Formats: sequence, C-alpha cells, structure tokens
Amino acid sequence: MLSKFISNQVLLLTVKLDQQQDGSQKCPVKSGKLKPSDVKRISLDSNPTLISGLLTADEALGYSFEGKKKQKLIHSTEDEFCMWVYTPNNQLLEGSKLPIDGEYIVQISIPSGAKTFEFCMRLNNPKPSDQIKTKTSSISKPNTNTPIVNPQKNPKEKMDNLADHIFNERHPELKGRKIQSQETDLAQEWKRIRNCQAVVDYRFYQRHPELEGKTIQRGETQLAQEWLRIKRSVSGCN
Repeated sequence: MLSKFISNQVLLLTVKLDQQQDGSQKCPVKSGKLKPSDVKRISLDSNPTLISGLLTADEALGYSFEGKKKQKLIHSTEDEFCMWVYTPNNQLLEGSKLPIDGEYIVQISIPSGAKTFEFCMRLNNPKPSDQIKTKTSSISKPNTNTPIVNPQKNPKEKMDNLADHIFNERHPELKGRKIQSQETDLAQEWKRIRNCQAVVDYRFYQRHPELEGKTIQRGETQLAQEWLRIKRSVSGCN
C-alpha cells in the first residue's frame, strides 16, 4: 500500500513513491534488516525535531526514541521515501497513537537510487479531553482575532475563509465589508492572498491541526521553516 506522508495517518508505508511500469519502485510490506550501527538515538518532545540526511538503495537508516502510552507521533515531510515505525515489542505501529511505553524505532529507506531527505517528528502528550477546535487564525501574520472555520466546509471554502481573515487584518478600516466592483486593487490583493498565504496556512494546518487558533511564536524556528518550505512549493506564491 502506498499513500502520501501526512501527519496522523498509518505510519506503515506512509511516503508515496512514483512507481515504474515494472513496479520496482514499490515499498515492501515489511522493512529489511537494520544494523544496530545504523540506528541513531534521538529525543522527541512537543517541539518538532528536524531530521535530514542521504539515503541510498543499499542501506536503511533508523532513529530510536522513548515514547509513552497514548502519546501521538506527529510527522511531516515534502520528500518521498519508504518508512516504518516499530513499537517496543517489534510490531508495526498503526495510526499515530503509541500503544505502550518503551523504545520505538523509525526506519526509512528507498527502493533504488540515492537521494537526500528531510522530515520533522514530535510527540504530543494526551489531553484530558479531545475537544474539537472550531477557531483558526493565520500563521502568516500574528493576530489577536481568530476567524470561525466550519469543519464541514470543503477545502476551497476554508481557504476563502482564511483569505478573508488575512485581508481584513490588513485593512481594518474596511470593517469586514465586501470589496466593491470598482475596487480593483483591493480585489487583486485579496486574490493574491487567496492564491498564496491562504493555501500555505491551509496546508500547514492540515499537518498541524493542533495549531489551529495559534500563531508560530518567535523561537519556533523549525515550524517557521516548515511553513516557508510549504510556501515555496505553492505556485501562487512564486
């Protein structure tokens, strides 16, 4: 099974690879053997840890970390490679929630060739209640007011909502009124926001739904770098 590498999904074979006609690019159902010397110890907490390096087809890399039951392993990347996460009892992890306390191992590899990779991982501690958040705010600019985003809306409506909020922050003198037909400059500005910042924020929130209603704080450089990487990948920002 192949699927795009997205936070909070099954951690087995979560990174999509382009398949050749002979199927040689498919990730195997189970990972190969991992040498102890190829496993690097890392420490994960609620702050994103950036991991990068070089992969070749004749090797596998591993990263071990201590996890506790009910913590969630959150991860994100824009690169493509095969990935498996093993629990302390050597079972493949399904979902993002850790089932037991102990040492977990993340193993990555590629079927052929060589390439560099980069991804972020962190651990979320369990919360007393899983309240559904309905407020969100723009990551691209600190703000004090947060727009209401209906979780039932489709992606286009959500991005329109984000664009409206960013635009209204820039033009408080308009007091949230609609752009008039003769206000072409304002209409063009809204369109640029909708095609760039709103798309970036939407994709960022998809990876980090727990950050909706918050802004990237000074010092959270890894989150800021991730937001900028997403921005560079959005055609409307170029």
